[in-house]
Amino acid sequence: MATKQRTVRLYERVSTVGQNLDSQTTKLKAAYPDGILYSEKLSGSSRVKPERDRLLNDLEDGDLVVATRLSRLSRSMDDMLKFFADVEAKGGNIEVLHENIDTSTIHGRLVFRIMASVAQFQKELIVQSTSSGRKIAIAKGVKFGRKPTIKTATRKLIVKLRGEGDTLKEISDKVGLGGSTVHRILNPGKQKKYNEDNKLRLQAKRDAAVKT
Repeated sequence: MATKQRTVRLYERVSTVGQNLDSQTTKLKAAYPDGILYSEKLSGSSRVKPERDRLLNDLEDGDLVVATRLSRLSRSMDDMLKFFADVEAKGGNIEVLHENIDTSTIHGRLVFRIMASVAQFQKELIVQSTSSGRKIAIAKGVKFGRKPTIKTATRKLIVKLRGEGDTLKEISDKVGLGGSTVHRILNPGKQKKYNEDNKLRLQAKRDAAVKT
C-alpha cells in the first residue's frame, strides 16, 4: 500500500490591507517551494480568519502547516491553542520558522504552548503599560487629542454676537468658522460630549494598533 505524500500548507497574514505579504511569501517558499499558500490581510485578534479556516478544512492526516512567526497564526493564546488542537485532531503538525518550532516532536509541542503563553503575556503587558501611562499623563494634566485652535477672544466674540441677536449663519460669516463649530461653542455641554467622544475614538485606534 502506497504511503500518502505529505502536503505542506503555508499560512501568511498581515494586519491591514495596506501591508505587504512579500517578505513572508519569500521565506515560506524558500523553505517549502511546493507548499500551498493561504494568505489573508486582517487583524491577528480577529475571531474569524477565512483563509486559515480554509486551510484547516483542506488539512489531511500527515499534512504540515507552516508559518513564518507564531504571531502570524494568531495574537490570542486561546485562539492559537484551539487552532493547534484542531490541526492535531486532523493528524497534522505545525512548523514555525522564526521560533524554530516543530509540533511533530514532544519538545516542539511543549515549546509551542509556552511561546503561545509568552506572546499573550507580552500583548497584555503592552496594553497595561499603555493604559497606565495614559492615566499618569492625564493625572499630570496632559491633554490628549487635537489642541484647541479657536482663540478665547473668538469664543467671547461668538457669545457676544449671539447675545446681540445674530443668527448662527451671521456669526459664522463674521468669525470665519463653520456653523457646527459656532453651535458647539454656544453649547458647552455638547462641546464636552464631542471632546469625550473624540477621546474615545483616539483610544480605540490606539487599542487597535496594540492588538495588531
